[in-house]
This record gives sequence, structure tokens and C-alpha cells, in this order.
Amino acid sequence: MGWRDRDYARWTDEERRRFLGSSVSSSSRGRPASAPHVFGPRLGVAQGASLAVIVSAVLFLLGHVPQNHPLIAALHFNIPRPPRLTHGSSSSPGLGKIGLGKISLARSAQLGSYLTFHGQLPSGESGTVTVEGAYRRPPWQLFAAVPAQAGSYAARIHLTRAGLLHVRLTYPDGHRSVGSIRVVR
Repeated sequence: MGWRDRDYARWTDEERRRFLGSSVSSSSRGRPASAPHVFGPRLGVAQGASLAVIVSAVLFLLGHVPQNHPLIAALHFNIPRPPRLTHGSSSSPGLGKIGLGKISLARSAQLGSYLTFHGQLPSGESGTVTVEGAYRRPPWQLFAAVPAQAGSYAARIHLTRAGLLHVRLTYPDGHRSVGSIRVVR
């Protein structure tokens, strides 16, 4: 049985208006009369795009409000981070040993000069600190491997090639630190 054979398809305009809130006549072709929108008017594509642009502009402008503005304190919120495993954690072997830090380096250095890294290891830790580098992108090359004596290390590398040098230090416990420096002529 098709929809035109159903009782609601034979309703008069008055019955349709009373039951469905619509005045579409039965002689109109296409789909049957339906109930009015319950959730209000729909947003078209243009209105939705306009709304997205306005929200993006507001968020962009809020990002450029001076840091000492009183409104910033009211808008500040922290996103909780998942708990990090510490070095002494034993819940999963190996997971507590992976970490990534940042090395603070000068913006540039002269070709032919030396770059020296100094640091302290956590108490009771010993082993070898490796310094690797890659110009522009990997593969990584081993530049130095120095033993940590009495909890401290010093590694010195010679800058023999111009370009952007990415540096990676790997500590005895598996943690890594990375940084970049531009080597200029």
C-alpha cells in the first residue's frame, strides 16, 4: 500500500491543519505533509559558516588580549593531563623511562666553533650520555658519547657543517632532550 492510499493522504485541508499544523493541500505533488519543525528554524550552510567565522575571530582576539588584563584571570582554565609515570614507577616496565625534554640553545653559532653541553643526572644514576645530530632532518648521526662522572656530564661537539642542526641528547635512563641551532658561515 502506497502513501497515497493511506488515510492521512485523503485528509482535507482543515483536517491537515488541525492534526499536523500545516495547510498543504493533498493535491500537491511530492512528499506528504509533515509536522512543523519542533526544534525551531534550521541553520543553513551560510549561517553556520558565518557563526564559525565569528567564534574563531572572538577566540583569536581573546588570544591577543594583554596577559595582565583582568579578563584573562576569569577566562583561565587548566586542562588536566594524564598522570605521568615517574622514573621509579614500576607499573609498566619501560614506560617510566621514556620522556622528552627541551634543550635551550642559542639561535645560531659559527661554523667551525664548538658546542658544549653540561648537565646533572639524578642522584644515584650513572651511565653514558649520547649526543646525536641531524642537519635538516634525520638520519641521526652520533656526535659524542660521554660517561657521566659523579652525576654530571660535559659533551663537546665540533660544528663542521652549515645549516639547521637538530640536536638530541639521550640520557642513561632513556630520557631524551632535543633542540635546534642554526650553524652559519
